[in-house]
Amino acid sequence: RRGEGVEGDVVQGAGPTLQDAARLERLLGSGEPGMRRLDATNEAARAKAAEGRRARKRWLQQQALREAAECTLQHGGDLGACEEEWRAVRDLSEMPSQEEDEN
Repeated sequence: RRGEGVEGDVVQGAGPTLQDAARLERLLGSGEPGMRRLDATNEAARAKAAEGRRARKRWLQQQALREAAECTLQHGGDLGACEEEWRAVRDLSEMPSQEEDEN
């Protein structure tokens, strides 16, 4: 560990000291310690949440398409008999993503 041991000797492999961390913060130009790390963490959380929303939308689209196709098969290929199911497929595909709404 890097840092001072009991008798003032340097212990190898300890990682950065508090002084090293403070110096690094100053070099990065951050006004407040840890803010850049917090911003990066928030950005990563937002990206993960957006991917989750996209995955949920894809899953809903697949489910709606599956239901519409099964309905159509059950009605001998008559698309008109499954109008509501196909409307759901169309509505989901035309629905803007939340990211588009925010921009």
